Amino acid sequence: TQDAMIDYTKGIELHPLVARGYYYRAESKSLLGDTQGAIDDLNIAIELKPNYAKAYYHRGIFLIDTEDFLGSIIDLNKAYKLDRRIKEVFFNRAIAKYGLDDFKGSVEDNIKAIAYHPTHYDAWYNMALSKKGLEDYQGAIDDNLKALTLKPESADAHVNIGICRYLMKDFEGAIVDFTNAIKL
Repeated sequence: TQDAMIDYTKGIELHPLVARGYYYRAESKSLLGDTQGAIDDLNIAIELKPNYAKAYYHRGIFLIDTEDFLGSIIDLNKAYKLDRRIKEVFFNRAIAKYGLDDFKGSVEDNIKAIAYHPTHYDAWYNMALSKKGLEDYQGAIDDNLKALTLKPESADAHVNIGICRYLMKDFEGAIVDFTNAIKL
């Protein structure tokens, strides 16, 4: 990946007005853990090519990592407006909405994500977290159970079920789920 970044940098030096070089270098920077560098390159790519849906989409994802949730939602909306084929927008926008404590909006976007990809473990799990935020504990348990059918080794889903059971005053059930999480 470091080699790829070096190659993209050389390409950018030769063709500094080609947005694609910045886009691919941003992907390499992200893989190397340089989120801000990736965002900076995507800013340039978007400046050079304002209709670059994939650049908006990836910048939206990277903005989640920096906790700029509102900026992320704006970019993800723009990406989807430019290219309706980018269905992962819904999943990532749900994460950003969760970060803003917009649990209802997060549930709505996770429902859309699941409609396109019914076996998306993370969408089921994230929807459960959002429902817990809405204090719909039984709904959160149901969504975590669905997530567990997709990824049975998920200790996180067991912990979340345990927390919901505890909040519902089902202390024995909570102990069972916490114990299952520990076993994993």
